[in-house]
Amino acid sequence: MDIFYGGQFVNIALLVALAAVALRLICFSNVRSADDVAFDILESESEQSDDSHHTESRAGKLPSGGTSAVFNDELAQAGLVLGAERRNYQQRAKLFPLLATAAVMTYRLVAWPGSPLGLILTATFSLAAFYLIGKFMLRKRQKRYQRSTEFYLPIVMERIVMSVQAG
Repeated sequence: MDIFYGGQFVNIALLVALAAVALRLICFSNVRSADDVAFDILESESEQSDDSHHTESRAGKLPSGGTSAVFNDELAQAGLVLGAERRNYQQRAKLFPLLATAAVMTYRLVAWPGSPLGLILTATFSLAAFYLIGKFMLRKRQKRYQRSTEFYLPIVMERIVMSVQAG
């Protein structure tokens, strides 16, 4: 019943603190900013004015302010152009390292209970590793999006030429 024996109390306290941070991020991750509200208002106004058109393309939902500002960042180069897609990806990119680190820390506490310094080092290295894995996955998605664009662009150009020639 000696909870302080072998540094178990510190290990459990660190695990509880990490779980509390992860829970806070999960609960408050969908708090909306003023920009999100303004974007939704503009989007709903454009939908109400376009009642005659039931289909909207992805380009119709782009944030106002020009396309050059939208397509110059790394998320747009990965094919994430819509505001909702971007928010979802950014939320997952923030939560993935924390949740994966919590899983690693839980495993570490169960499998190899040790010193608090070892626990802190494990948390630090696992956070860094899972952050880098997330960046690697984004780069992979960017390459896949670029490949698909390069594949379909000649087909689209050919269809445009055919439709213009057909009149």
